[in-house]
Amino acid sequence: MSNNKESNFDFKNLVDQGGDVNDLLEQDNFTDDTLTNEVVNNNNNDDDLAFGKNIAKKKSSRANRKFTTIVVVGVALLFGVTFFIIFTLIFNRKEPEQPVSNDLSLDDERVVALYDRVKYGTTGQRYHKFVSEPSVTEKNFTNFEKFYYALSLTDTSDFRETGTNNEAGAVEYYISGNKVQQYMQEFFGDGVKYVTATSLNYTFDFVKEDKNSGQLNYNADKKRYTIYFTNKVEDEAQNIETIRVYGELSSAKLDGDKIVIKEKVIFPKCNKNASNTYDCIIYRDYENTVKIDEAIGQDPNHVFKPSDYESANIVTYTFKPNARGSYSFESSKLTY
Repeated sequence: MSNNKESNFDFKNLVDQGGDVNDLLEQDNFTDDTLTNEVVNNNNNDDDLAFGKNIAKKKSSRANRKFTTIVVVGVALLFGVTFFIIFTLIFNRKEPEQPVSNDLSLDDERVVALYDRVKYGTTGQRYHKFVSEPSVTEKNFTNFEKFYYALSLTDTSDFRETGTNNEAGAVEYYISGNKVQQYMQEFFGDGVKYVTATSLNYTFDFVKEDKNSGQLNYNADKKRYTIYFTNKVEDEAQNIETIRVYGELSSAKLDGDKIVIKEKVIFPKCNKNASNTYDCIIYRDYENTVKIDEAIGQDPNHVFKPSDYESANIVTYTFKPNARGSYSFESSKLTY
């Protein structure tokens, strides 16, 4: 053992003296050998591991704090948006907009006047034009029919004396061509076309010298129409046997700048029975071909209501604005 550094303890002597080997080993750990001490001191590497662990803990802590911050901010934003929506719904709630209705009252003056025009009849019975033809426009009218409806708008003040009397002493009256044209345009519209040089027998709603009917003739030289009122025509009887069509205004509305009105119509045909009442068959068409109901034993003054019959026909009238600020007939359509 000459090559090794001497130990501070004599192992042999310790054994010979009855010493404990473990005591020897314990004492031998306290050596002056620098190499041994260096090896022992290398245990300080645990400090480096501890430092690394601290860094990892710090990084983990920062990540946790960022995640927490993101969660808090997200929850705050969600809460804020939710609160804003609820606040807006509660405090900024707008009243629902009411739909604009284009419906017109059936008592509207325009509606009443226009309906009276299309159901006009010179002798109290309405003319059949609109209730018998499936579709009507200005082009569907005969020249007589155009005068028939245009002259329905006249009154007694439109006729003036010419100063001439016929052989029977009747006074000659005239109405100007311009006035007739005005009524033509009022009823049919500004673009109406008609034959001015015409002659027709016409019964008016007013009387002149207790007469209401006569021959209307065009005077081309003076551009006016002349007439002698020579007859008194009485209205036809109005009862269940004579009335061919019953009409009832059902609706009216504005459609853009136009007025549209609807009328329900039925066509009863009644005959007197042995008990002096009337047995009637109600048809939906003017020609009496489609039966929809029957009514037995009716009073002669009974008035049928088209609204009581689901199968009643409907006539749709459309009126357009004219240059005088009123409305003129444009078309009608019969719905079967």
